[in-house]
Amino acid sequence: MTKTLLRLAWVCPLAFLSSTLPAPLLADQAYAQIQFIVGTGGDDLRGDSSATATLQSPNGNTLQALTLKGQNQSGWDGDTSHTVTLQLVPPQTACMLRHIQITLTSHNGFGETNDNWDLKAITVVLSNGAGGVIVATGTGNPLARLTGDLPSVVLDGPNCIANVLGPQPAGPLRGFVDLHTHPLANLGFGGKLFYGGPDAGSLLPADPDCNRDVRAANMQQALGHDGSTHGSFGVGGPFSSGGFGVQNGCGDALREQVIHGVQKGTSGAADESSDAHGAPDFPEWPVWADITHQKMWVDWIQRAYAGGLRVLVALAVNNKTLGDMTAGPGDFPTDDKASADLQIGEIKAFVARHPDFMEMAYSPTDLERIVRANRLAVVAGIEVDNIGNLQTVNPLTSQAIVAEIQRLYNEGVRYIFPVHVLDNSFGGTAAYEDLFNYSNYREAGHWWDLECLYPSVNYRFQAQGFDLFILAGEAAKIGLDFSLRHPPAYPSCGQSNSRGLTAEGTIALEEMMRLGMLIDIDHMSEKTQVSAIALAKTVSNGMTLFGYPLNSGHSGLRGYFPSGVSRKPSDATERSMDTSLYAAIAALHGMAGVGSANLTSYQWLEMYGQVVRVMGGAVAGFGTDTDGLAMGMPPRPGSAVPYDDNFPRSAAGTKWFNYNTDGVAHYGMLNDFVRDARTLPGGVELIDNTLMSGANYFLETWQRCETLRAFVGQTAIDRFKAKPLPEPAKTPLKLEKLEPH
Repeated sequence: MTKTLLRLAWVCPLAFLSSTLPAPLLADQAYAQIQFIVGTGGDDLRGDSSATATLQSPNGNTLQALTLKGQNQSGWDGDTSHTVTLQLVPPQTACMLRHIQITLTSHNGFGETNDNWDLKAITVVLSNGAGGVIVATGTGNPLARLTGDLPSVVLDGPNCIANVLGPQPAGPLRGFVDLHTHPLANLGFGGKLFYGGPDAGSLLPADPDCNRDVRAANMQQALGHDGSTHGSFGVGGPFSSGGFGVQNGCGDALREQVIHGVQKGTSGAADESSDAHGAPDFPEWPVWADITHQKMWVDWIQRAYAGGLRVLVALAVNNKTLGDMTAGPGDFPTDDKASADLQIGEIKAFVARHPDFMEMAYSPTDLERIVRANRLAVVAGIEVDNIGNLQTVNPLTSQAIVAEIQRLYNEGVRYIFPVHVLDNSFGGTAAYEDLFNYSNYREAGHWWDLECLYPSVNYRFQAQGFDLFILAGEAAKIGLDFSLRHPPAYPSCGQSNSRGLTAEGTIALEEMMRLGMLIDIDHMSEKTQVSAIALAKTVSNGMTLFGYPLNSGHSGLRGYFPSGVSRKPSDATERSMDTSLYAAIAALHGMAGVGSANLTSYQWLEMYGQVVRVMGGAVAGFGTDTDGLAMGMPPRPGSAVPYDDNFPRSAAGTKWFNYNTDGVAHYGMLNDFVRDARTLPGGVELIDNTLMSGANYFLETWQRCETLRAFVGQTAIDRFKAKPLPEPAKTPLKLEKLEPH
């Protein structure tokens, strides 16, 4: 039976510790003594057992191995506390103690079995005989149970990775923005499509041991092997060791096949095993090409923050069809309203658990205060197909639309997608992914209405080869028989959705503007986008501000392919932005987040530069779509990001990541990615002068929304009654064609 170890990750950053002792003391002062204050829980530490502490540097080197309790010393009884003071040889700074591994060793006598020890509490202090600084602390019930099979626990010491920014008392804000992430996606889709929580305390639909609807106590529970979520019956047990052959009470054979279908159906994505192992050694995930496992563990977000991330848009996400295909009785909700509500509540709770470096921002004033204090501002948003399940409301009144948007605003939602991957009551969706046409039929009641509208589009829906619904049991489960219901025969051309903005969509957009919300038009059909832009242009204060900002949070320039990117069928869809659309967004002072999935650092920065160019020099940010069923970024061939004690490799459990070989395996490697992008000729200027101005541009965009909200006019209800907008024009705005690179 394989022995493993447990990792307890609590954030203990330099900024937090410096609130007790001066930062220079922590950074430069060497300490000669280390003290362990250890509390034993209900299960004691036997006299013939030993406990050791191994100190590791930021780069994983062993600094010193220390004995906390020797084999021949008296045992530690249950519910007792013990203080052990030892010498550090040579003396060490606090920042050198990145990890502290506590290990139980059983020295069994005749007939004895392995010892079990409940570690209830521990505090580790560095000193020179007086005073001192706490470098790690934690309590639990127990904090960790060490056994013969799980004999070790790893504690995080100070995270002293160099922060590229500091407090900003005055002047334009600095820092980059990610306009598109999904840190609580494990709660979307019924909780059984995407796996892993973002921190200790996060809500888990099922943990590795098939405990349902529980809070993670540690990284091992939040990010352990995934058989309970992605496996079938008979796969994933015994859960205590991650073996096979014992019934998996949380397993589902149909769900297992759907998840493999989603992974295989995404070109280039990793297709991990049905019981893929994560913490503590992370042999299978996270990897850059993974799309169904958590990549936004709190330590990883903090590493990105140290690299300059200062504004993070955290979005609830859902698709009811995928949810119904993967969830079962007793799982989390699959409808858009309940799923989004759950995720928004947990996003706020997650951020509240880590006030040392991040805080929710509900207004531009909040955002400026947070960033100036050198913390990460998190903005909550939703990206679901049918806001408030309004597709089920019949008749759908203007009052119902306004009430739902107001309810979301009261819940803390500030960033919003009127349209996601399906046609809805507000308008048409961008046609780009075959799967969503089937979902559209199920949820919206019709197939997409595709036409030959734009010469820059080459997407063609392909009905054949689609295998997610071939399973008779899955088709029956979701209540559809695709053998009897076929998509229509579409014209042979580059296809786009003919549906545009509806009258109900006009009401919704105006209400969002009246509340000063940040509106994202990605995922709208181009006809819907054109009408939304036309509506936004009508909002003005009559003097200095003309046009309400609209954003494109995770897209790219249609028809532009960075160096080394291979062309493939349907690689220019209306899901990406044409030059005139980006120009229109810039004219409204909207912000773009440039998508990064499957792009190396040089390819992404090349795309980023082109987007900035066609937007007339407007500032853009990232649109990573992390945890949104999107791949990360691969390592760039030839990359040589250097690591040292000031910028160590990322560590998780016993795994040490190296961007040069692993790419952006998790969100924290975004720090490494930006460092590599700076080595592209012209990269330093583009990153320092444009990307790192993102926080200020985002602030100005939000301030403009807040100012113009008073000029939207009457309430959306009254304006619609008085003068409803006409149907969108059949002929869209003239679009420029950018030749492929």
